[in-house]
Amino acid sequence: MARKQPAFQFYPGDWMKDPCLRRCSLAARGLWIDLLCIMFECDRRGYLATGRSAWDLSDVCAAVGGSRRSVKSCVDELFSAGVMSRDGDGTWYSRRMVRDEKQRCRGRERVSKHRSNALVTRKKRVRNAPSSSSSSTSVTPRGPPGGVGDGVAEEIYRAYPRRVAKGAAIKAIRLATRNGVSAAHLLARVQRYAEIVGPLKGGEGERYIPHPATWFNQQRWEDGDDVWTSFAKDHGAVSAVKTQKQKEYEHKVAFLAGCPKDKIDAAMDALGADVRSMHESIGMTGAVVHDLYAYLARRATE
Repeated sequence: MARKQPAFQFYPGDWMKDPCLRRCSLAARGLWIDLLCIMFECDRRGYLATGRSAWDLSDVCAAVGGSRRSVKSCVDELFSAGVMSRDGDGTWYSRRMVRDEKQRCRGRERVSKHRSNALVTRKKRVRNAPSSSSSSTSVTPRGPPGGVGDGVAEEIYRAYPRRVAKGAAIKAIRLATRNGVSAAHLLARVQRYAEIVGPLKGGEGERYIPHPATWFNQQRWEDGDDVWTSFAKDHGAVSAVKTQKQKEYEHKVAFLAGCPKDKIDAAMDALGADVRSMHESIGMTGAVVHDLYAYLARRATE
């Protein structure tokens, strides 16, 4: 028996353009749409039959409420125009509805098969996954359904190499554990991450370490050690270059600040643009350059 469906597809364009249907009278077309609705509700969708019993003309007359003569005339018209068909057992049916039902059943079977294969694949991965918690392909241990308390979340937060936006970070940690990640596993991965990117702390490279809330929300603990090592190496090199630039910047700022009054204008012309350019390249706060030039301007007018 076909699964109960709330509706069937009806295309007004097909209805209006079907040359076979256009040959039929208004009464025959009205009967046909009535019969389509009845066929849709039958056990074999698209066939005018109840169980194993095919409908005859009397059944149709009773269902649509028309006289036998008028209904027979319309039925003959539908058959003559090739709109309605009859199978080997004499059952009336709609070719389009039967075809659509077969396609829908095949699609449902494909989806069911795909889901079954995906489930088998997941089970195989779980069964064959290595037990090491540091492996990027390992199965993440599951935590308590309700998540961890503030004390455990605080411990995980403090192990992260960059401590900012604590409230958002604690919320993200609790969400991760509430979604099933083991607190012990999460802490171990955070400690390993802190060990790898530790050299970036305290220098220019620390700004490249993601905020903890971002790290936890994006499930970065599932990244492999090789990803973290590459990250630390790349940004450590950038940090070294910027540290050298910052030293040059500070030296030139100090030179400008210590210029004699009669040489301030010349020094600003010579080094001002260079200092501004270096300020932008190393990402220092605009207040540093603004305050310096305000100071020099005051000295020049004294």
